[in-house]
Amino acid sequence: MLMVRLLSWCVLLAMLSMAVLWPTPAFAARHALLVGVGDYDIVRKLYGPVNDVAAIKTVLMESWGFEAANIKTILNVDGTKRNILNEIAKLQDRSQPGDEIFIYLSGHGTSAGDEDIKTPLPTTTGAFIPYDIQGVSSVEELMDRLIIGVNDLQPVLKPLDQGGRHVFVAIDACYSGNAVRGRHSQVQLPQRFVKLSDLLPPGSYSKQNKPRVRGLKRKVKTAYPYNNVYYLAASGEFEPAQDIPPEFITQYPTFTGKPHGAFTDTLVRVLALGTDADIDRDGVVTYGELKETVQREMRARGFSHTPQGLPPLYDDANDLSNRPVFGSAAASPIVLAATQQPLSKPAHGKSTTVAASQDKGKDDSDGVLTVNLSAGAAAYAAALGGYDKVKLVEGNASLFLRQEGRNILFISGAGDLIVKLPSNNPDDIVSMVKHQAWIHSVVNTPYHNDFAVNLEFDTPGRGSAAIQGDDIGFTFKTEHPSYLLMVNIDPQGAINVIYPYMPDELLPVQASNAKAFPNLAEVTPPYGRDFIQVYAFRDYSDTLKLLMGKTIEKDSPLMASFKALIEDKNLRKSRASLELVTAAN
Repeated sequence: MLMVRLLSWCVLLAMLSMAVLWPTPAFAARHALLVGVGDYDIVRKLYGPVNDVAAIKTVLMESWGFEAANIKTILNVDGTKRNILNEIAKLQDRSQPGDEIFIYLSGHGTSAGDEDIKTPLPTTTGAFIPYDIQGVSSVEELMDRLIIGVNDLQPVLKPLDQGGRHVFVAIDACYSGNAVRGRHSQVQLPQRFVKLSDLLPPGSYSKQNKPRVRGLKRKVKTAYPYNNVYYLAASGEFEPAQDIPPEFITQYPTFTGKPHGAFTDTLVRVLALGTDADIDRDGVVTYGELKETVQREMRARGFSHTPQGLPPLYDDANDLSNRPVFGSAAASPIVLAATQQPLSKPAHGKSTTVAASQDKGKDDSDGVLTVNLSAGAAAYAAALGGYDKVKLVEGNASLFLRQEGRNILFISGAGDLIVKLPSNNPDDIVSMVKHQAWIHSVVNTPYHNDFAVNLEFDTPGRGSAAIQGDDIGFTFKTEHPSYLLMVNIDPQGAINVIYPYMPDELLPVQASNAKAFPNLAEVTPPYGRDFIQVYAFRDYSDTLKLLMGKTIEKDSPLMASFKALIEDKNLRKSRASLELVTAAN
């Protein structure tokens, strides 16, 4: 859970320019460099990268107007560090100022967070592992072979950035091997992460002599180095990015029916079928909306990592998060394969005979929570069978109930502990399932915003995971002057209003300002899954004063007031959400 600190707010206002539609020259071309490396020799092979590149290429051409002659692909043995960096540099000559450039890398990643080895790899960045990593014999040679963001990518991206190109970089690799997410999952998807020590022969490196520094709260913020580069990574801290190999496609159906990275498969779905990504319904999908939609879809599909975007809101001086993807709206949706799955419709297990809904057309996208009861929790089936917001299934589900000793564990589809309750009170168990169904509908059902809002953690690289003692802060930005309601839905099901907390916070927040809430909370027991939501209202409601600083229990009169406010169709409003999974270490 999050322990909110009862201190006066420390608010940072950063004046940012706001231009939802950036001007794009009529002659602007679109260029792409797509890299997929999976056929490694000395580390575990990945099945997805080659298929990732093929799917991305199809979507770019058929849905986003890229010409085949302007798409360069690099696969497996050709994916050496020299080739990759040279091809990025060549984009400067192949393009003109105002052109759109997409750079995509798929493969293994690594980071300095290796307890076994001391390296000069910066602690604030990760590294992509190219094909020619095999054969290194020393730490120095290893550092020379890796593609390190700040050392290798920045020098070749800077000329594009300063030359007026609009660059979108997406990397489906993992920079964190220390997993907080997915610890309770019964299905462990392979990770796109390799420890540095696994890339070196035994005896070729020195062991760490100092204790490992844990947690993101110790990281120092550095200025974002680009003006025209938007970056989307597959995962954040403590969240290894996942791969979907052939043996898991039945449980995690992919868009093409072939192996893919979990992030790439979701990105392809959104780019190909991106109508739900236009969150504020203005006819344009921005990079901020793309990020939020991919995050939502990955959560709904049960993956245990959260894509991260850069620049962060507080450092987005050029408002890149509100720039249209590839400079304009997409063309009509495409079909890559007969096995494609619509957005928000993951394949779940078959319904049980006591399921509340036997309608095969209903799933999580209809606001119905799919629940899997283990043998120890099967006694609750009858009590849940008549509840129309719950569907009991066998196999994959959004919520698992599992008996552990004298407790019932509530586990998310991604394998994260939500909450643990004593098993001696069945009414509490049933009540919590129903409340989780309501939370599920609030969090996962697409919310059609009336205007653009953005919410993110204030520490770059923080995914949806944190450990005990971590400081948690947020940054928020809205398109229009708005009255804010920020809530924390804690693991026990209570809703804590963390803004407004004081009377002066009932005043509207100005448009286009990044409002920061640093060190707002600290991670403390009990651990589990929290959701942080911000609702922005164009008009004032007295309910905001009623809810100010309150804790809203799930069956209280205040809960009815809260629901009425966020569901009021007469109010002009928008919503942004974050998920946070906490653990002791």
